[in-house]
Amino acid sequence: MRWITLTSLFPSRAFPARGTFVRERLRAVLAASGGEASVVAPVPWFPFRSGFGEWSRAAHVDRVEEEGGVVVHHPRYLLLPRVSEAIHPLLYAWGSWPTLRRLRGEAQLLDAHYLYPDGVAASRLARRLGLPFVLTARGTDVNVLARRRIPRAWIRDALRRAAAVVTVSESLRRTLSEETGHPLERIEVVPNGVDGDRFRPGDRAGARSRLGLPVEGTILLGVGRLAGGKRFDVAVRALSLIRRDPPPLLLLVGDGPDRARIEGISRAEGLAGRVRFAGERLPEEMPGHYQAADLLVHPSDREGHPNVVLEAVACGLPVVASRVGGIPETMGEEGLVERNDPDAFAAAIEKALSSPPSRESLLRRASAFSWSAVGARVAEIFERAASKS
Repeated sequence: MRWITLTSLFPSRAFPARGTFVRERLRAVLAASGGEASVVAPVPWFPFRSGFGEWSRAAHVDRVEEEGGVVVHHPRYLLLPRVSEAIHPLLYAWGSWPTLRRLRGEAQLLDAHYLYPDGVAASRLARRLGLPFVLTARGTDVNVLARRRIPRAWIRDALRRAAAVVTVSESLRRTLSEETGHPLERIEVVPNGVDGDRFRPGDRAGARSRLGLPVEGTILLGVGRLAGGKRFDVAVRALSLIRRDPPPLLLLVGDGPDRARIEGISRAEGLAGRVRFAGERLPEEMPGHYQAADLLVHPSDREGHPNVVLEAVACGLPVVASRVGGIPETMGEEGLVERNDPDAFAAAIEKALSSPPSRESLLRRASAFSWSAVGARVAEIFERAASKS
């Protein structure tokens, strides 16, 4: 079987940590199916290669890259921030069409990740290509965009045309059905997986030494984009309420527009020396960060099925997280907190540090989420969808 994956969530040399879960699922499906795939990962066009933050960084994305034997194409499309949301799928589709037309060949399927604009664009492109398509919803596309009037109308139409619709958690499945009216029975759940060979327990003191972290004391870890929905400000405020001797250190791995605000909150709370910013890290660097920590803190106020929680659990690291999205489906109820409540987070952190779950129980939970199982399930969905052409 041969297919084309269409998504703006895919790693590149300029953005190596972006959409790694899409890459891992692709690898898993290739392994399970013995098939072949090309990737089209469109990038907004931007003329200036410096001086404009992530926009300039996007200008450095190569037109064609190779990722683990798969060729990844990065066509450009026009995007006007905060202006073109209503026509974003059209702009995305126009920019992607020449590349997709060239790659059409013997492809049997279009595999699209993220509903808006990617999935909506895929519904139009697939029609022109004469291909069935599969949509995968991943989080904000359902929890935020599907609640907006214009994107919701686009998304409804794309869902109706899709050969199959997948969400990464049961919570997201139900929300998608509620927001769009798409029949619940026509939405399938395939969670993200975790690489148990890469993410596994390790020597804490050794990991801390390699990362230049204090060998003694408690380290809390936060991993993710420093942006509004991840709510790392809640983690900082919870840290200010924790009374332990010596006081814990909060290590934040990631970057984004909220960094300056979080730094300001840290200073205002008198925590400047207890909150460290590690910046964005490559995927291969992440196991050492989980192994170095005592606890993962994930205060996000919305989620699909976050890989960081799976990765932490696979490393035997206890987690305190918001009770949102697919997180309970990974963790059960242990360590869950109502979102946006620093006092509740502080209490849960204290409890998890004083009486952590056993490493064995965490590893058993992680073992239920293997990429090989995910690959086999998605390969089956692809075969069924391709047969509808």
